[in-house]
Amino acid sequence: MRALIAQHDLGWQVLPDIPDDRPIKRHLLGGPPPRPADPEKRVDVLKLVAEQPSARHLAERLSPGFLGGAPGAAGGPAGGPRPASVDWRNRNGWPTFTRTRDQFDSEHCWIFAPTGLVEAMTRIEHCAWAPRSEGDVVKGLSVVIGQCGDARNTLNWVHSNGQADPGSIPWPFPAARDDGYWNPGPSNCGTGSTQQTTATTTFDRSGRTVKVPAYTTLSNVDDMKNWIWQVGPTVASSITIYDDFYGYSDITTVYRAAPNQTSNGTHVVDVVGFDDGKQAWLIRNSWGGTPGGDDWGDHGYGWIGYGQIGIDSNEMYGLRGTNPDPWSKRFNHNGGMFESGNGANHDNFELFVHDPGGGIAHWWRDNGNGSLPWAEAPGFANDAGSEPTATGTTFNRNFELIYRSNSGRLRHWWFDQNGGTWNDGATFGPTNAVGTPGFVESHYGPGNFEVVTALSSGDLQHWWRDGGGWHAGPVFGNPPIVVHAAKDEVAEADAPVPELVGAAAPGAPVSVPDAPTSDPEAATEGGPIIVRPPFPVFGNPIAEAGGSLVETTTGHLELVCVLRNGQLQHWTRADGSTWAWSALSTFAGGCHGGPVMIEGQYSRSDEFASGNYELVVALTNGTLQHWWMAPGGTWQASATFGTGIDRALAIVQSSFGFNLEVVARRQDGNMQHFWRDGSGWHDGVIIGPAL
Repeated sequence: MRALIAQHDLGWQVLPDIPDDRPIKRHLLGGPPPRPADPEKRVDVLKLVAEQPSARHLAERLSPGFLGGAPGAAGGPAGGPRPASVDWRNRNGWPTFTRTRDQFDSEHCWIFAPTGLVEAMTRIEHCAWAPRSEGDVVKGLSVVIGQCGDARNTLNWVHSNGQADPGSIPWPFPAARDDGYWNPGPSNCGTGSTQQTTATTTFDRSGRTVKVPAYTTLSNVDDMKNWIWQVGPTVASSITIYDDFYGYSDITTVYRAAPNQTSNGTHVVDVVGFDDGKQAWLIRNSWGGTPGGDDWGDHGYGWIGYGQIGIDSNEMYGLRGTNPDPWSKRFNHNGGMFESGNGANHDNFELFVHDPGGGIAHWWRDNGNGSLPWAEAPGFANDAGSEPTATGTTFNRNFELIYRSNSGRLRHWWFDQNGGTWNDGATFGPTNAVGTPGFVESHYGPGNFEVVTALSSGDLQHWWRDGGGWHAGPVFGNPPIVVHAAKDEVAEADAPVPELVGAAAPGAPVSVPDAPTSDPEAATEGGPIIVRPPFPVFGNPIAEAGGSLVETTTGHLELVCVLRNGQLQHWTRADGSTWAWSALSTFAGGCHGGPVMIEGQYSRSDEFASGNYELVVALTNGTLQHWWMAPGGTWQASATFGTGIDRALAIVQSSFGFNLEVVARRQDGNMQHFWRDGSGWHDGVIIGPAL
């Protein structure tokens, strides 16, 4: 390879630390016959973006005053000429792509590249990681391992069916790759096993799929560049692969093919950017992403020269207008508001609050309208005693919420997306609940609901729901919780055992072990007190849980509650063998009402990384205070903002360029929206009556 590059003065190189005698791996391909582009077929990308700007475009173009409620108008595409280079690996400080994956011994590049595009556009348009499963397409199209294909087939299937996450159906399936689908492996298109996979999807697939519109075909190089600049990456429909392509490993150089080579077939890749200085397109491959091994390029990325191997003489395909599933956006909201799939951009704000008559009021903001208007939808319920905590769920994308009723119990309501009606789910839980409860959908089950509420006794109680209904904490068993306290202090704690994993659809039978017996064990002075309580409670003295219960990227449950002395206390329940709630740090002071908290997108370098905690709480002086904590760090006070505030209602990290959005209840009974971009916190509009 080095001799070939030198002979033809190609201008690129194999990394110097790769030994001369190491064989070059020839990965499988799977692309279709070339799809020649017709440069006369133009797409006015700038007009498309001006007519229906995404939330990201609105955030870039509108002044802080306008987004805060002052008069203004939405602008067109970002001003100025097209830049000389665009790189979507990291743009505007935010990473775009999931970790580069490997198509292994399959001819499925035509599935992998469109999957990468769906993931990237969801990230760009909705500011959330949304890894998708190539296995969902393999299953849906009844594909066998050696079946080559066309990216359009994948994009059309996803347009009709959506694409589920790997938790619904994995890739590869199974991990051991002993499924008949894999054996024997193919040597080229049309060879290998003829068996289809036996993998199945979870029952809630319909609520775990990213939906996409029809793709856009790009045939002119200017349109390709404008699309990448203004919208996002594309899929290159077909590139011709020669022997030297397999040896590309140094991303500081640009691949150009040696002359007089024989084609090994065609391949489909993502086009991630361009650079007029390099005269090259930046691509993302599907042959793995481990540097220095048999994987290609730099973590799967590399530069291909303009006009080379058909990359820009064949068609490219783009997507805009993705509609992510609630499961993908679960990290981005808490409290009474979230972004739904409604609206032109599939990102409307849905806000639920306690109204003066004891019901639940529903407000929504049209985020596809440049003026960002708020409107009130019909309300429901008549016994609300607290603000609700709401979310969209994997159950057909239904809206679900929990509040404390006037009787001191917990009440569940859900909105049927098919019927368009609100339904009374159930009254459950203790008889002495206080304040706003925390509520999330977790990965257990999958799709279990987790609720934590404060009690009038000053404790916390954890409830959960699977296919068998609602269960109190004691059903989790007897592993003890460790509370770090002095020897003479009293510690009472909930000590759940693992929840029942593998439950099917709602209504499936479930067996529950008996509650544990009390067996407290003392500890040395200043050390931990280990308690085996008969009570489904933990923590003391608690004032309110609030909309702060989250399930983290690591599978832990985390909660920050407000204590009766006005401080905040952080609790965690590990995803592991003990399943016990443990008290962590206590911080802040002068807090009024429960906080709202998310594990946001800051620090989330990819879909597996943990993010910063973002927390907002009202203070007794009528302001809001923002706190944050980096993974493994300590809580840091960030900013104080707002005036005349009674309590925090909701926090969202939105599609508007990763902005933080907060809604609070004012002391005059109205609600107010606040938002934070790179320049700080801004006062938003006053929305309407809350309580």
